[in-house]
Amino acid sequence: MSCVCLLRSALSSRVTSRLYSVVPEALFHPSDIGLTQAGLSEVVTQAVNAVPKDLRGMLLGNVVLAGGCAALPGFRERLEADLRPLVPSEEALVVGRPSTVL
Repeated sequence: MSCVCLLRSALSSRVTSRLYSVVPEALFHPSDIGLTQAGLSEVVTQAVNAVPKDLRGMLLGNVVLAGGCAALPGFRERLEADLRPLVPSEEALVVGRPSTVL
């Protein structure tokens, strides 16, 4: 009986761990789950490019993460790494949570 419980626990842990890596990945690459839309990095870039050029630097220097997914381990670093190639090299890029950005 205890072997079955250990197996269930290990399987549940493995499935939970996999879900934590799949769900955030879908935010960055929706095509992985069959959606034809831009990922989070592209959406942020599109939003910044929709404002006048003189405001873009301010926005890129203050990208604020909020909500449940923002608390996932490595989420901030991943978004920043994905955004960096999409942002002009001369622009400062700061991605953080409200207490670290404002």
